[in-house]
Amino acid sequence: MKTRSELQLIINDLEASIPHWTEKGADEVDLAMAFADVADDAFENVAIEDYEWLRVKMFDIQAHYGIGGQ
Repeated sequence: MKTRSELQLIINDLEASIPHWTEKGADEVDLAMAFADVADDAFENVAIEDYEWLRVKMFDIQAHYGIGGQ
């Protein structure tokens, strides 16, 4: 199982990567696909008690950056 610290690192890396992806010309589809890849990895082997926490964090990132029509 991934620890909360490991999940936080994934989230931090994701949030740091999004501006770089957009600077390099990533469009909405590219961002959505990259986000989905990271989310798939993040949700793999997550403890039940961390699932909701991670889901909310990922939703917040989607909403903040407008990924996936949020």
